Amino acid sequence: MRQRAFTLIELLVSLSVLLVVIIATSRIFGTTGKVAAIGEASADLQATATAVEKVIRSDIERIARDGVLAIQCVAVRNDVNRFQRPASPTATGSTAIVSTAPLLNPTLEPTDFIRCDQIVFFGRGHEASQVFLGTQGGAIPASRGGDEYALNLFGGGTSQITPEITSSEFMVRLGHGLQFPSLLVDVKNPDLRPDADTLGSSPSTLIPLVPWMWSNSPTMTSANFDVGASNIKYMAGQPEARQWVMSRQITLLADDGNTQSSTYATATAKNLTWFHGLGGGNFFPNSATGIAQYDIQSAGTAPASMSPVQKETTLSIPHDKMFPNRAIISSRVDTAATSIAEYRAFVETGSTSANLAKDFSFDSTSRLFWSDEEGADPSESLKLGNIHDRIFNSLFGGNISSRTNGLWGYPRAEKVAPSMDRRDSKVSLPLLAGNCSSIQIDWTWSNRTAQFETPEGTPLLAQLPASAVLTSPARLTAIYDVPLAGLTTQEWPGDQPFKSDDGSVISPKNTKITPTASGNSIPWFGLPDSMFPLSQRSGVTRLAGPLISDELTPLSAPFYATPIRILKPSAATATDIVTVAVATPPIDCARIEGVKAISNPQDTTSGIKYSVYTYQAIFGPNGDKPYREAKFPGGSERVLRTDYTPWPTALRFTITLHDPKLALSQGRVFQFVVELPKAEK
Repeated sequence: MRQRAFTLIELLVSLSVLLVVIIATSRIFGTTGKVAAIGEASADLQATATAVEKVIRSDIERIARDGVLAIQCVAVRNDVNRFQRPASPTATGSTAIVSTAPLLNPTLEPTDFIRCDQIVFFGRGHEASQVFLGTQGGAIPASRGGDEYALNLFGGGTSQITPEITSSEFMVRLGHGLQFPSLLVDVKNPDLRPDADTLGSSPSTLIPLVPWMWSNSPTMTSANFDVGASNIKYMAGQPEARQWVMSRQITLLADDGNTQSSTYATATAKNLTWFHGLGGGNFFPNSATGIAQYDIQSAGTAPASMSPVQKETTLSIPHDKMFPNRAIISSRVDTAATSIAEYRAFVETGSTSANLAKDFSFDSTSRLFWSDEEGADPSESLKLGNIHDRIFNSLFGGNISSRTNGLWGYPRAEKVAPSMDRRDSKVSLPLLAGNCSSIQIDWTWSNRTAQFETPEGTPLLAQLPASAVLTSPARLTAIYDVPLAGLTTQEWPGDQPFKSDDGSVISPKNTKITPTASGNSIPWFGLPDSMFPLSQRSGVTRLAGPLISDELTPLSAPFYATPIRILKPSAATATDIVTVAVATPPIDCARIEGVKAISNPQDTTSGIKYSVYTYQAIFGPNGDKPYREAKFPGGSERVLRTDYTPWPTALRFTITLHDPKLALSQGRVFQFVVELPKAEK
């Protein structure tokens, strides 16, 4: 019997079936691998978010209510770098379009916004320096303190090497960090540590370093820490937004025990003055002279406009010359020779530490005005400014070229230290989470915040400070019998007229504001929804209202009640608004948000905008004393304080995290609410 083999057709059919099975199996394995990768990425992101939330909650639990709390919300449009900045802030002409500039986040629309918010506050509790100190010595000459230094906490005496350097007071800065992996040590000069300085080379062109930087050529100037400018240009570009980092910078508030260099005036017992020089003789490797510094200075330089004697004897830095200390922002140090009380004296009076030995009351009339809307500044000749601006400028930076206000506070936070040298390990210490494309920070009050009542349950009455009332003719007068209803979702209690000091009756404006939304509740405050696409709105408004063009008017105007308005959740336009609450005395919205509209810090005089918008909420040390008792023969009167800024009840953090492999292309959004501890009574 003859046996027959497979025919060619049968073999082809068999191979085809086998190929189909292999392809199907590979797809199954591929899908399984992708599902596993996504699951692994999700688990990693959940663990990261949990750790971030735990750290932030721990920090806020230790917040110092006698310090300050500053929130800056920053929104940047995704295509911001396609609009080329002119060489000078006064340049005219249309904006150049750079179509080759990449989007910040390739998974978002060009018109979407990315959030780069920051928050700074002070705290109390045990914190240790994260810098390895080892023993005295190192490559840096001994005349400059060696590679390490010893620490005494706010005291005199001989410094001693201790195994652990700690402080009971600290400053926390949360937000995005900056990455400069190209700033490597020159092998020919191993003792020089290069740091990023600025974009631009002259005061008229300086631009701060921000997370959304991009450049197609080396434009970033650099400086060597503790030595001076290096005059080397680097690429300024940051990675795409999905690879940005979230930073938590802890600065110990402590004195390093070192006195001034003989180069300057009489050495002090404590290295606490604010700008006795940024030279190597004073600027030890892990200590900053203070939280703020004078003007934009390269590393190793001191302000030329003030003599050494002035640095010690005059009042402190003028408000328009105040910037965050670059040694801290560059993450080269984690200690500042400052205390919370000294920072208060610095911002409230302009005093240096030399004046702290004098009797000083934070309630005294020697304090600066809270804002520039309250009258002439008696220290205008020194340009000390006002408390609100001094807090903001010292923490986020001033405005030196009409487009830089508030953008000087992003610290360096490397994922990997640029070298194995322990001095370079410092720049990676602030890293809290890698791959964080967006950070949004909102704040809110609870209902009845700042509401003060009599034992009978009626609103407590007080007096507005004397001011120019908007009547004809204008006159200086005080307004009496102002009910302190605070924040409310009920009708503003304007059932009784106010009285002026001459006995006339004043009918205050906005006395019958009634919330109109159903289910009234206190909204979240920050950058308002009206400036974002519908898909990016999150129920946020301003105290001034929902529109970015709105401006606040201080109580001294006077406007006694401010309607709090939000966009309707389904609003298609920025004008579909509803009133949900009322802010009334002793709350003065202008004290917290300032009197101006949402700012665009990179505008030029030609009207060119770069789609960068900022909002600030500044809360000063006085968050619980709305009035002071004014004594007079036969009685007393409650007079509202102009520095009363009731602190938030809660903060809301919304962050977008990504896994290192970008398996989740759009990442995951995490949101958590942290309640602030109540002030001690």
